[in-house]
Amino acid sequence: MQMTHGDCTNSFSNKFVSAKILSILQGTQIMDFSNQTVIVTGGTRGIGRGIAEAFLKNGATVIATYAGNDAAAAKMKADNSSFEGKIHVYKCDVRDEAAVIDFYKIVEEKFPKIEVLINNSGIRKDQVTAMMSLLEWNDV
Repeated sequence: MQMTHGDCTNSFSNKFVSAKILSILQGTQIMDFSNQTVIVTGGTRGIGRGIAEAFLKNGATVIATYAGNDAAAAKMKADNSSFEGKIHVYKCDVRDEAAVIDFYKIVEEKFPKIEVLINNSGIRKDQVTAMMSLLEWNDV
């Protein structure tokens, strides 16, 4: 069975992950991310969503990227509508160099600086590494 990082998520797990990340952030000396911009790749589902929401709750402006699940991205943005102006969601498949370049052109135009990058995007393929095709290897 092939799984992606979103297969195990639901509303409960998103809230649980968000609460755990938030508690971790509150346990550090840096709790206020006001006036800071954070990019979370893979930030609209699963652990990435929890991370993005934790930063939002701590005052950050969050740029969340996603590869292709438009419905999940729209839901994440809608669920966090109380952070209007602080949450920005962009479709950017990090496997596609041109898409990444285009994404960073937009970011450079709209945001003066980025303080934090959470490189969370990824997929899971249950297979022995040596048995993966080059395409599968490049995907993960």
